[in-house]
Amino acid sequence: MVGVAPGYVETPLSRDYQSEDGENISQQLIDELVDFVPLGRGADPSEIAEAIRWLASDSGSYITGTTLLVDGGFSANFNRYSLKKRQLPNEF
Repeated sequence: MVGVAPGYVETPLSRDYQSEDGENISQQLIDELVDFVPLGRGADPSEIAEAIRWLASDSGSYITGTTLLVDGGFSANFNRYSLKKRQLPNEF
């Protein structure tokens, strides 16, 4: 069994983040997230699907017992504190 762990993916839902007072802060959060992605952008959904397709193919037949990170290097650079502080400033 293999898990797939995508990072930030560009979707319409990515544009729906709101602060506590209802202000749309999507672009601010996206900019913050992308700063942590060495590739400098979010993934296109097709890139995640392609990784899954590859794992399900004969090429991925010997991969098991792991999680495949498909995040453009995001997890190696992410700092949750700075993101949460921006989204919920009154809690920090």
